[in-house]
Amino acid sequence: MAYRTQRSCLINRAWVYILLIFLTCLGCSDQHAGGNSAESGNPELAGILMLKGKEPAGLARVQCVPSDFNVMYDTLPLSFKTKTDSLGHFSFDSLPKGEFSLEAYHQASGERLLIQNLEITEDSVIEENLLPTGVLRIGVEDLEENDSGFVILQGTTLYRPVTVKYGTLFVDSLPVADYDSLVYVPFGESLENGFTLARDVTIASGDTLKINASLLSLSLIAPLKYPDGDTLNSVIRDIPLAFRIDSTLIDFDLLSRLSGRWTAMRGEFDLPISVARYDIISKEMVFWIRVDSLLVEDTLSLHFNEGLSTIYAKDVFPESAGYIAVWHFDEGDSLVEDATELKQFPGVSNDVREEPGSVG
Repeated sequence: MAYRTQRSCLINRAWVYILLIFLTCLGCSDQHAGGNSAESGNPELAGILMLKGKEPAGLARVQCVPSDFNVMYDTLPLSFKTKTDSLGHFSFDSLPKGEFSLEAYHQASGERLLIQNLEITEDSVIEENLLPTGVLRIGVEDLEENDSGFVILQGTTLYRPVTVKYGTLFVDSLPVADYDSLVYVPFGESLENGFTLARDVTIASGDTLKINASLLSLSLIAPLKYPDGDTLNSVIRDIPLAFRIDSTLIDFDLLSRLSGRWTAMRGEFDLPISVARYDIISKEMVFWIRVDSLLVEDTLSLHFNEGLSTIYAKDVFPESAGYIAVWHFDEGDSLVEDATELKQFPGVSNDVREEPGSVG
């Protein structure tokens, strides 16, 4: 009986020790969970981010950037970065008190958020919408054509490479916000060698803000030269010509930002023109132009004028002027006669050979 009593006391003491250990661990866990804000003095920042279409901005990159952050020299700590969950929720629990910029980027949609001068002094909850970005287009007189650099905004991670084209800089993918000062820094130079590009500008979603930027116009002259061995001895009339333009002639990235009108001219006379192909990937455009008449001393030119709306143009391939090559079977590889109503285009067949055939 004494043995049983002693054993029972030992068992009871063991359960007491286990219970004490459990309560101690539980207390430590509770203290750790609440220590980031309540006990350490660090405020918490949490929120939910939505897209323009009112869908959650799931898996968006979110970061808090201190107001004295310099993107050229500083590195943002990992504790200042996070991602939203599938419902657009995010939280920071170890931010120091101070003033920040809240940045968010949703890669799938390209939409962004920028909130500047966000003062974090206590626990805060934010509900915001990401929006499509805008563009700043600004004329620059102090830079040379093709000068390159980058544009930054103090207190953010904003860093946009730019190149001068036709006296203009395009700053892409700017979040919707009011910008106190955008700074341009030439490549390879320090911040001290930069200058303020724009002050007190407001970027709107899906829009291009123009500052001192004149409308763009381009002109291309088509060199005319008869090919060696050509035997044409009459004036060419009402003939369509294909004009091919590639990236050696124009900047397709720049052109894709602009809206305007293409025109074709022989000297001072407008010619019918139509776009046959425009490929931004391969960076090639093909125009069909109908030339009323053409001499070797004539000048053919293409012109692009920004801001002009498209207008109705004459058909490049009018039904009244067909281009038919008639070749009789008994002519062999001799002269090919033209069968249009003008009958002015004698030609020579090329790479012709006799093959068995049938007429049905």
